[in-house]
Amino acid sequence: MRRMILLLMLCLAAPYTFANDGPTPAELKREKDKNPPTPIPREYTGGEKRPTKIWKRTGPLGKTPKRVTDAYPLSDQQNKKDWVKFEPMSDEFEGEKLDLNKWVRGGEVWSGRPPGWFNNKNVTVSDGKLHLTMRKEKSAYMKKHGFGDYSCASLYSKGRSSYGYYEVLAKPMDSAGSSAFWFQREETPGWLTEIDVFEIGGNAKDLEYSYNMNLHVWKTPRTKQNWYLLGIWVAPWRLADDYHVYGFEWGKDELIFYVDGVPVYTVENTHWHQPLRMIFDSETMPDWLGLPEDKDLPSTFSIEYVQAWKKRENILNSGKIMICMLGAKGAAGMTEQQEKDYERIFGFMDRDGDDKVSKDQYVNNGRYMTPEARRGIFAATDRNKDNVMTKAEYVQNRAITDEAKRIVGAFDADKNGKVTINEFIKNSPLSDKALAEEIFKKLDIDKSKDLIVPEYLRVWGNWAREK
Repeated sequence: MRRMILLLMLCLAAPYTFANDGPTPAELKREKDKNPPTPIPREYTGGEKRPTKIWKRTGPLGKTPKRVTDAYPLSDQQNKKDWVKFEPMSDEFEGEKLDLNKWVRGGEVWSGRPPGWFNNKNVTVSDGKLHLTMRKEKSAYMKKHGFGDYSCASLYSKGRSSYGYYEVLAKPMDSAGSSAFWFQREETPGWLTEIDVFEIGGNAKDLEYSYNMNLHVWKTPRTKQNWYLLGIWVAPWRLADDYHVYGFEWGKDELIFYVDGVPVYTVENTHWHQPLRMIFDSETMPDWLGLPEDKDLPSTFSIEYVQAWKKRENILNSGKIMICMLGAKGAAGMTEQQEKDYERIFGFMDRDGDDKVSKDQYVNNGRYMTPEARRGIFAATDRNKDNVMTKAEYVQNRAITDEAKRIVGAFDADKNGKVTINEFIKNSPLSDKALAEEIFKKLDIDKSKDLIVPEYLRVWGNWAREK
């Protein structure tokens, strides 16, 4: 999250009052003077359309919504937008261990921003919270690899996501380190974007009240010139003093940033449409926030929960999201041993060792199943329809279909080889029963009210391969 000094501030004229512990008007003016409004140069965008509809709150939040239910975002307790909980990106951080089915420690992805090094030991779960700690620490490894005297922490979601609502109850570090909640690390060819829901320097000089939000475009298929939008809301309280609810609504047309259920920043969505990983970290940002003072360390960024929701219509229009909510990971969930086993089986068919099997070879020379059944499997596997099955296609298809049979098979309570609509609704991980029924109907292509192999595999396979 490279930091620059560019700031686009579109302010609405509004009265501003301060709490007793907030910044004075003079302090607020000094902060604005440090970051004068600057237009985004057109050359930064490669001539592409860029956001023009931007709004930023000035002044306090006003009346904040009361939490009535945990089922929906704080900003929409009546669920007027028809949100459904998205469990793959939600975590209450109960127990004493990190859920490694959902998360990977950031040190396995990125080593950190010098002088701070991401030490996986600084990622802990206790007292029903996630803790990301920054410490003063030295080691031969850190010195050898160009890091200084600070160790930090980072956590990445295993899955990627885009449109939806993401909410955390969090308390940033009370030091000059950055406590951040952001999205990046995509797989969309030609694109690299980033969304910083917040970056807070809890005890950084003159920034203790600054709620910093940022949108980056690092590259697109049209340009590699990066540009970004930085939005700052100045809170009437010191951000590191307590827990607050921070939300982000990621829509196709608009991005909305919330604090305690109240919008503080909205931006037209012109570029941020790619599925990204969710990331939390504590890190050093010396050029922007300065370095933490020794007396403030160790300091900890704590998150009591992260909750995610998606709109019902968006779920039902995406096969990949639907099976993800049922527990699918696709080829990404395949173990190393499974991959070796699939490759070994493919080798029995690939007699000339060229990593390819023709349709005729697969259909007519197989030892198992009928030719008709093998013809159907070949059609599902040969995605580019060139009448050749490659090893990669075979391995991917096996990973998808074996996972589908394992997931749907677990809903078959009486083990009769069929999953009824009642079994699906009762035994699937979906708490929203109406949504479960809709997904069942989409899988039940012959309208028999039973899911059997290979019927639902045809649908599941197509969903798993959606872009």
